[in-house]
Amino acid sequence: MKENNLNKNNDFKIPEGYFDHLEDRLMDKIENDHSLSLNKNTGFKSPDGYFESIEDKVFAKINERKTKTKVFSLYNKKTLITISAIAASLLLFFSIQSINHNNELNFNALDLADINAYIEQGNIDLSDTELVNLIGEEIDFTESFEDNPIDDEAVMDYLNNNDIENEIIYFD
Repeated sequence: MKENNLNKNNDFKIPEGYFDHLEDRLMDKIENDHSLSLNKNTGFKSPDGYFESIEDKVFAKINERKTKTKVFSLYNKKTLITISAIAASLLLFFSIQSINHNNELNFNALDLADINAYIEQGNIDLSDTELVNLIGEEIDFTESFEDNPIDDEAVMDYLNNNDIENEIIYFD
């Protein structure tokens, strides 16, 4: 199917006899170019002994340029010190501001659950009696029991379901 649709006509045509004398014409052109290149005179001549001392002259000019160049610093000391002082003062200002905004640490900011977890994990070395002495003065347990009365049935269920021997505090 594709072969039928191919364009059989070629628009590029070569004149008749074009390649008949191609070899002769090519050889004639090569001979003419070769003879012209041999007779060419560029007109540029170097003085005698020029390339013998060229290396010394180049190195002398390179060394001469090294001594003549002056390096300008992009940052001078005064600018660097000024920028450093500004940065240090800003750092000091913001650090003082952050210190002033921090509230004092107190136990009111802590959750009771966090305190309990801290004690239960054993991060504090207090005996039960020391804890009772610390807490006993601040908390009035009678008010908490009056606000939230506990049923006798709930107490009995708790005692039956939990082992409370380790939680009993004995006073001497």
